[in-house]
Amino acid sequence: MSIDYNVYIKDLSMFSVKRCEEYFSEIELRVQIHPDFDIYTHIGFLPFKIDGSSIASNLEGKHLLSGFEVELHKFISVQYTEPLNKKRTFWDSLFGNKLHEIPKETPFGKLIKDSEHALIINCSMQDSLEILLAYAFSAFFVKCCGGVLDDHQTGHYYERVEDVEKQIKDILEGLMHEYKGGRLITHEFEKWL
Repeated sequence: MSIDYNVYIKDLSMFSVKRCEEYFSEIELRVQIHPDFDIYTHIGFLPFKIDGSSIASNLEGKHLLSGFEVELHKFISVQYTEPLNKKRTFWDSLFGNKLHEIPKETPFGKLIKDSEHALIINCSMQDSLEILLAYAFSAFFVKCCGGVLDDHQTGHYYERVEDVEKQIKDILEGLMHEYKGGRLITHEFEKWL
């Protein structure tokens, strides 16, 4: 199964691979994003080279490979700021799907309404490292580009980077438990895909 996140972005002018990697360093994840990554044209898997010591001290000197699916779209705000008049279906009830309604008169609704892009991120539910990278990548856009993270799975929207970084710390803590328990699947970095 996979997890989807959307990040609604006001201004992409602050994005650069270098700035994004610097942000990862600020939150103590040392990574390199694929050198050919262009946010405007990229569709599909975005690989990251991860310094293993960012995850666990005994991975020092090792580099890991992970990533997630990402693509950028122009954002059409009316789809997300108008109330959804859809009735819950049997499947919504069965799988816990929640209806999202963002009143456009709220500051939060206005923030999304003014967004120009939607960054769609998809990662594996079974890979905590992918989830960590996806959240950290999203946090960069929240902090530097006026973004809002929409976590479909929880029904939460995050417009403050501190809230996203708290989630990152929780994911990183879970990742450490998986690693110590021998359940964390890692792939050693050999070359860029």
